[in-house]
Amino acid sequence: MPARVALLPAADPADRFAELLASSRDRDSRQGATSVGPHRDDLLIQLGGKPMTFASRGEQRSLLIALKHAEVLRYAARPLPVPPYLLLDDLFSELDRARSSQLTGLLAQFPTIVTTTDATALDARLLDSATVLDLSQVQPEVQYAA
Repeated sequence: MPARVALLPAADPADRFAELLASSRDRDSRQGATSVGPHRDDLLIQLGGKPMTFASRGEQRSLLIALKHAEVLRYAARPLPVPPYLLLDDLFSELDRARSSQLTGLLAQFPTIVTTTDATALDARLLDSATVLDLSQVQPEVQYAA
């Protein structure tokens, strides 16, 4: 089934980006967040001409792996002085063993930071080559600004 991914930019064209940043600076400063920019863009993802909301969980997971694969290939094609790090936040808990294994094979190309609440969800090949930091016993120190 063919998949289609389209970028839905949240802001005006790039030639107005500096102007938009300047006009939202005071509000953004008060809110502590930037309200314009590429981080506000969205993706329209369709599978077989239908939005991904109609796809099964397995189809959604497979598409997620395909998107990660495309991301890896895009960076692999660039001559970079330092390889990019991929950050996967609890992704493996959403994958079955087969999909987890597929993704692990793709990740071998780049340094990767994986967060998880369940290390048993990780593929054994990933754990064999990983440095594991177990933060389950760490007590966070909270400091509030005066």
